[in-house]
Amino acid sequence: MVLLFFFECSGGCAAIPIFVDINGTKKPPNRMGHDLFAFQIDSKNKLVPATVFGSACNKIDVFAGFDCTKQALIDPDYFKKLPR
Repeated sequence: MVLLFFFECSGGCAAIPIFVDINGTKKPPNRMGHDLFAFQIDSKNKLVPATVFGSACNKIDVFAGFDCTKQALIDPDYFKKLPR
């Protein structure tokens, strides 16, 4: 298994998102909420699922997939429900 981690610092680095691609960048789909997930360090220095749009997990919209990390962690059938 290949995992890719990358970090982004923009806008003063108030929160630093940590992205994890669970199958590497050379294997598709390379989409948020499908094989790319985002975490961040919260104010208590804990690693938590990142959110941008609130708690909505939209597996179809490329950008709203950013908020699917928490859902992927708690729903045992999450990956079975992804649109193909």
